[in-house]
Amino acid sequence: MNRFLKILNVILIAALLLTIGYIAGKKYTLAFDENHHPILIKHSSSEEKLRRIFNIIDNQYVENVNTDSLLDATLNSMLTQLDPHSVYLSSKNGKDALTLESSYVGVGLQYQSIRDTLSITHIFPNSSAQKKCWIGDKIISVNGISAIETKENKNNTIFPDSQQTYQIKLLRNNKTVVVTLQKNSIYIPAVQAYFMLNSSIGYIRLDRFSKNASQEVHNALLSLQKQGMKKLIFDVRDNPGGLLHEAEKITDEFLPKGKLMVYIEDKNKKRDYLYATNSGVFENKPIYVLINENSASASEVLAGALQDNDAATIVGRRSFGKGLVQREISLGDGSTLRLTTANYFTPTGRNIQKPYKNQKDYYLSDMLDRIHSGELYDKSKIKLIDSLKKKTPKGKIVFGGGGITPDVFVSMQQFEMSYEFYEQEGFLHTQEFMLNYIQKNEAYFRAMNSEEFIQKFQAKSIQKEYESYLKLKKIELNSSQIQSILVFVKAQMGRMLYDEQTYHKIWFTEDTTLKHTLQIANQNP
Repeated sequence: MNRFLKILNVILIAALLLTIGYIAGKKYTLAFDENHHPILIKHSSSEEKLRRIFNIIDNQYVENVNTDSLLDATLNSMLTQLDPHSVYLSSKNGKDALTLESSYVGVGLQYQSIRDTLSITHIFPNSSAQKKCWIGDKIISVNGISAIETKENKNNTIFPDSQQTYQIKLLRNNKTVVVTLQKNSIYIPAVQAYFMLNSSIGYIRLDRFSKNASQEVHNALLSLQKQGMKKLIFDVRDNPGGLLHEAEKITDEFLPKGKLMVYIEDKNKKRDYLYATNSGVFENKPIYVLINENSASASEVLAGALQDNDAATIVGRRSFGKGLVQREISLGDGSTLRLTTANYFTPTGRNIQKPYKNQKDYYLSDMLDRIHSGELYDKSKIKLIDSLKKKTPKGKIVFGGGGITPDVFVSMQQFEMSYEFYEQEGFLHTQEFMLNYIQKNEAYFRAMNSEEFIQKFQAKSIQKEYESYLKLKKIELNSSQIQSILVFVKAQMGRMLYDEQTYHKIWFTEDTTLKHTLQIANQNP
């Protein structure tokens, strides 16, 4: 009898657990974020209403409807009511959620449309294209399908994800070349350049805060220190941000143990404070951080942390102004919700998020407002809100409310704002000239490595041919800018032929912000 009761109890407990599980399963489901952390989702009456509406449309509407597309459109519309950074990525576009990976799978080509034809502008090392393609090659067809852009195929992907091997017909110096390329993993470095500017000042250019960015910065710091670096210029201009934990690790390289780097506050005012550890390899040394109007998010975490701790001099122009933290949540079918879940604050308590009452419209107009107000040329034109003023430990005044304001302002230069050149299609014709020049001189450039190109190839050697080419296109160069433009052309050719490191090693001689920072660094002990 006792044995029977024990068995009955086990059955009843099991049934009870199953019932609880069933009820909980009806009311809750689990989702996972980008770090594979579980998120408990509670079902609501609103969700049930939405499900009923879609079911009714699917079964009762007078015409056939693609409810998946309808749902995608509904979710996109719904998220526009939140903030500019909360977005829905459908399963079709879910790969966009992986843009912060340190590698991608592909054939290793970058190309640009010029005159409706796709011309190869860069070939990645260690790709199947490296030994088979050449800069300036025109892509005629892929697997027998024309790659010439028309209204019908302008937005088509020429390398479909479903395929692994591609037969590509190229036009090279008026001759047809057929190559076969395979997909493989292509590593995309976050640190685009690092080198010594002189015997004691090092330079690091960080393109984005992707996976492995902190390890790349760490390795670059160690390498530069071995070369004698005593001061560092750290460049995050045009860096849109990325993974917050990578920004924390990089910031930790420069701050002593115990220094507050950033804190995050959620909707319930719960705060998470992040402090520096003892793992930094370049602490208490002169650092200069370069920012501009396109430095955003994680770039601003880094700049704000170093500025608020009096650990770096910030040089350039006011940064973008993104102080919102997103969490990437998988929805189980390949689609992703990138949702704003918190605000971040710099160590002094600054929230540098700019207003977004009009959401994306405001973001689009913000840059025009900066141009029209004269802020890009004159620091006094920056709108500083006195109520958002904070003070660093050494008494420096800093402001919140829309980006990081630099300690040293550098005006946008005429060359950077030379819209006349671009409006006349000057840049497009320059791209075309460079590709044609590289094609014609293939043997000459193939025989050079990056350092030989920097030392031997003189920008002035192409001046006459370049100017003649532009005159044929009815474009006149501004004589006061010709030197900068020629260096720019050489730097761009170096980028096409080799990498970003080559570009920056050439262009820094004309880079006003970098030159100004170097001058300051040389003057300070």
